[in-house]
Amino acid sequence: MKKRHFQGLQAVLCMVLFLVLLLSQSSLWAQVAESDASSADSADKVAAVSVTLKRLGDITVPIQRDVLATVVSLNDAAISPQLSAQVSAVSVNVGDKVSKGDVLARLDCRDAMVSLRQAQAAVVTTQARIAATKARTDSTASRIQSAEARLPAAQARLSAVQARLPSAKAQLRLAQTQLQRNQKLRQDALIPVDTLDQARTAFESAQSAYNAALEDVNASRAELASATVEVSSAQADLLAAEADLSTARTELESVQAQQEAAEITVERCQIKAPFAGQITARFLQLGQMATPASPAFQLLQTEALELSANLTADDIRDMASIQNLLFVVEGENYAIQQRAVIGQVIGNTRTQEVRFRITDKHSLPAGKTGRLVWQGSLPAIPSSWVLRREGRLGVLLAKEGQARFYPLPNALEGQPVLTDLSPDTLLIDQNRIRLRDGEAIHPVSAATTEE
Repeated sequence: MKKRHFQGLQAVLCMVLFLVLLLSQSSLWAQVAESDASSADSADKVAAVSVTLKRLGDITVPIQRDVLATVVSLNDAAISPQLSAQVSAVSVNVGDKVSKGDVLARLDCRDAMVSLRQAQAAVVTTQARIAATKARTDSTASRIQSAEARLPAAQARLSAVQARLPSAKAQLRLAQTQLQRNQKLRQDALIPVDTLDQARTAFESAQSAYNAALEDVNASRAELASATVEVSSAQADLLAAEADLSTARTELESVQAQQEAAEITVERCQIKAPFAGQITARFLQLGQMATPASPAFQLLQTEALELSANLTADDIRDMASIQNLLFVVEGENYAIQQRAVIGQVIGNTRTQEVRFRITDKHSLPAGKTGRLVWQGSLPAIPSSWVLRREGRLGVLLAKEGQARFYPLPNALEGQPVLTDLSPDTLLIDQNRIRLRDGEAIHPVSAATTEE
């Protein structure tokens, strides 16, 4: 019995001991969790980097800007022959200055001259044909006018003789009736022979008058028909002459075009300067076979010069309101004016070509390089504030307790950079070199930092 009681007591003690150990472990875990939370807070406070801040407007300064610029010629042309022929003469050498239209070289073009003479002869022949055909046309037109002028007179004469015909016919019938009546009376011996003879004479006279009237009518009709035929014939001749004239004029245009083509070919036998300038290279040799595919000379226009520079978008924007632009070369300053901004971004440099006129008198050669200089109108961030992060250039800004990297796409290493940020933007000053984008910061005053 005692043994059983002892075993029960032992079990109770074990249970109590287990509960005590369990409570102790829970308390320990709570302390550990509290310690971890405290450590995390402490770590956060340690991770926040102390920094000083500066307003952007307090550090930016206007700067004198300058970029590389080059004198370029508006024309630097390879002059090539326009036909294939042997070179018979070369008139210039490298370094010679020429005027527009000067002959640089001559080609052997005897065959072209023959073609030109043939074309000229064809033009003269065709012009003579045109003159003869024109004369024939004028003559035929005169014939038409003459024949047409005869028509009214012939028509009038026909009308007149036709008007006489009825009267003559009536007179003839009357005379015939009178003759027949007198013949019958004479048979009956009622009238003398003289009266019959008078009636016969009157009939013959009336018949002659009627026949004459008929002949006049026929003659007038023939004359009218002849004039009408003459008009028709002359009109047909005129149409033929005009057709010949039109054909001849068409042929003249053709042979004149051939002559013009031959003249152009002969003119191309001389290689001429298209503009005034200087010969910078000669590729043509005496006796050589010149071809259009091969350049003969390199001609540089030395009078029409401009300045070319590759500028960033910030440079172009900064230069927009500047009047005093200078090109500085070997200690000499030349006033210039912006002429054009080329609307194309150049490769990886992200720049654009800008062209300038050189307004001062100068003797600068093409290809001469110097510096394009102007006093910047916009404030710029000094190069010491520009940092490189992950291959990009920019500045570190303070935003919501963190360092934020703000890239400047137009920035160049070691040069001030223009920006469109607000002057009140806060930039990280102290410790900006070690900070990374997104790190926590703790802004402090400059005095605190010194302490």
